[in-house]
Amino acid sequence: MGIAVAMLAMVGFVSYAFKATGRVVADAEAVARDDVPLFGDAWEVRYLDEVLTHSASRYVDTSTAERVAWADRYDRAALRLEEIFEIARARANPRDIAHIERVSEANDTLVALETRILELADAGRTAEARAILGGEYVTHKATYRDGIDAYFAARKKHLDERGKKVAANARSTKIAVLVILGVIGGILGFLGRVNQLQRSRNAARVAERNAFAATQLRHARVHQGLEMSLTEEQALRTLGDALAEELPEWSTELLLADSSHAHLRQARTSAEDRCGPCCDVLTPDRCPAIRRGTSLVFSNTGSYDACPYLRERALSGGTAICLPLNVMGQSIGVSHSVSPSELGDGDFETIHEVVQVGVDRIGVLRAFATTETQASRDPLTGLLNRRSLEDRVQGLEARGLPYVVAFCDLDHFKALNDTYGHSAGDRGLRLFSRAIRSALRPTDLVARWGGEEFVIVFSEMNPAYAERTLHRIRESLATTLETADQPPFTFSAGVGDPRSESLHDAIQSADAALLEAKQAGRDQIVVSARELTAGLA
Repeated sequence: MGIAVAMLAMVGFVSYAFKATGRVVADAEAVARDDVPLFGDAWEVRYLDEVLTHSASRYVDTSTAERVAWADRYDRAALRLEEIFEIARARANPRDIAHIERVSEANDTLVALETRILELADAGRTAEARAILGGEYVTHKATYRDGIDAYFAARKKHLDERGKKVAANARSTKIAVLVILGVIGGILGFLGRVNQLQRSRNAARVAERNAFAATQLRHARVHQGLEMSLTEEQALRTLGDALAEELPEWSTELLLADSSHAHLRQARTSAEDRCGPCCDVLTPDRCPAIRRGTSLVFSNTGSYDACPYLRERALSGGTAICLPLNVMGQSIGVSHSVSPSELGDGDFETIHEVVQVGVDRIGVLRAFATTETQASRDPLTGLLNRRSLEDRVQGLEARGLPYVVAFCDLDHFKALNDTYGHSAGDRGLRLFSRAIRSALRPTDLVARWGGEEFVIVFSEMNPAYAERTLHRIRESLATTLETADQPPFTFSAGVGDPRSESLHDAIQSADAALLEAKQAGRDQIVVSARELTAGLA
């Protein structure tokens, strides 16, 4: 709206300036048109007056033969003079009419005298003609010339007045035009400033949109890369690579707390040499960022108000950013970034965004892992549950790997519960679970099948190996019970037939062997089909 008003005002000012200048030029041209004929007419009238006087005088003094030429010259001069007076009457200002009439009357008188002089000369009365020329004619000629002078003086005065008025108008118009030009200059300056501000705003908006688009693209890329990470290790690797690519001038390390939250370890770094910033903080409670629960930015790592762990490393200035890592309100570590240069525009936001997206993914993966663990493991013992064991064995069968199954059962477990309470029974189940895990290989599988029953799967092993392992479990359990605040108990076990075609058949075979062990007095290990002891050991 303001620009439109300014443009309209400028157009109005320009229009006025052109019109005012046009009027001044027109008036000046009108004065010039009248001024040039004035001087021309004045000169010509005086010249014709001299021609008439000279012709009349020569007409009287010359011979008859020469009078024709002088008479012709006189007639032409008289006609031209009359023509001039007629034109003057047509163009005359009302104030000049009286002057013209007086001059015209004086001219008529002179013409009458001149005619009489010529007639006297033609009649041979040259003496009388000369007398008139020297007397009456001179008097009337003086009156005539005074009238001519008065007429042209009046016309000149009128033109001078018009010229002064035109000059005054020109000066006022010049001032007005200068003022208008100043106003137009101001308007143009205002419009230029508005245009510059608008261009600056547009450039700022474009830069903001570009920055937002770059941020969105970076966020999408980081999010996509982390979404494809199915484990925490993959997520940490992707996060380190993203930081190295997005901020190549920064070195970043991720320090994560262990399960006890008592120590910090370097889980990932963006540096190729895997050393990265190498912060010396060892525990979460000693890290200022974790302890305060807020991001810390140090513009000079060597300054007295920088983190002590930065100052001790003698980084020779530079910038550092420490971000506490939180998952569901719980601290899991800290992100530590250093750069030898000053903090650039958007560096903090980029580091914070990439790290936060990575931490969010780690939180999701840990939640998934916790849920999966809760769904696949027995909550009391931490062993696999029945369904998870079946799934793992399907994997062995799919790869064509042989296995042996052992079925274990705690002896007199009901009596243990009834006599000492369920807490004693739960402690017994946990002690037995730890004894089993301590004797197994990483590739072996163990699950709480239900109640006090346990199933062990020995991959790529024979029944003899399974039997030896079960004896080690018995010895380990007995040793543990000697010092544990737990009533003693034993277990019985049966080793299934390795020739079973499925897990179900193998468990049935092991269960049959377990029944034999129970019938033999418990605290026994029975192997089904003992003759099949050859094979892998």
